[in-house]
Amino acid sequence: MAPLTMEHWPAVERIYAAGIATGHATFESEPPTGEGFDAGKLAGQRWVALGTPLDTPLDMALGHGNRVSAEGNQEGAVLG
Repeated sequence: MAPLTMEHWPAVERIYAAGIATGHATFESEPPTGEGFDAGKLAGQRWVALGTPLDTPLDMALGHGNRVSAEGNQEGAVLG
């Protein structure tokens, strides 16, 4: 796990979109922009799981999570 930065956003956005496609991960209908995602989460509470699956680049984002949104309406971590 590492602090999530905008460098990770392209991979996190793909994970977020895959969660939306399940119909179970969020009430959102599409991923926010990177800036929107960043603004909606508490500083210091955004995390990314990094790893090296067989067919992916080193340190690719494999999942993401946050403790509580800036609006206080989300608790727990959600990892992709």
